[in-house]
Amino acid sequence: MPKQAQSEDLASTRPPVARKSGGRPTLENAERRIEHLIETAAEVFLERGYRTATYDEIAKKAHMAKRTIYSRFPDKASLFTTVFSRLSAQTGNKGALSEVIKREEQSLDEGLRQCLRIIMENGFTDRSLAFNKLVETEGAAFPELLNLSKQLFTEHTLAPLTQYLELQKAKGALRELDCRETALFISTHVQGEISARQIQKLPPPSKPEIRRLADSFAGILLDGVRAGAPS
Repeated sequence: MPKQAQSEDLASTRPPVARKSGGRPTLENAERRIEHLIETAAEVFLERGYRTATYDEIAKKAHMAKRTIYSRFPDKASLFTTVFSRLSAQTGNKGALSEVIKREEQSLDEGLRQCLRIIMENGFTDRSLAFNKLVETEGAAFPELLNLSKQLFTEHTLAPLTQYLELQKAKGALRELDCRETALFISTHVQGEISARQIQKLPPPSKPEIRRLADSFAGILLDGVRAGAPS
């Protein structure tokens, strides 16, 4: 057999050489690591607060070098702002409320009750309660976060609830009223119920209790906003 053919035949029988691992992570891996970092930082900030949380603790829990964190977030404030935005979106109601809005055949009674249940159930989750506490404790040090919180509240709760009421008003189910002011009244009342329980250090209500609270409040609202109700 010619030497060239023999060498080619031998080469074809050799196992493929494994490529060395290491080097820079792929874009997908890099994004996954950033997501993991933000989620880990959220846990630390929610548990420890902004002032006592440290990059050392976050890096240790995330299994990341501090220089890697600093390369993306040069200071704790920038990381906290990113975490805050993420938590605001996670604890929002936009997606679930949008599903209620899509059900055009649903009655005002059932639709409003579902909206209130969604807002209450979400507001009483452990993460939402921890987030509210974080806003209260860190708001003075980060006034820009209070503004961001208001913006995200508008996007995830106030705007979709206003949209739902406007659709019901267009269908003739609601009397003439300011839908945004009504949506603000509803969401503020619910948040007040949540805050009152936190201040009194009461345990979050069970799902049946939340349903009862939501239905009771909806009944009171419907008496005042339904078409034909006295002004």
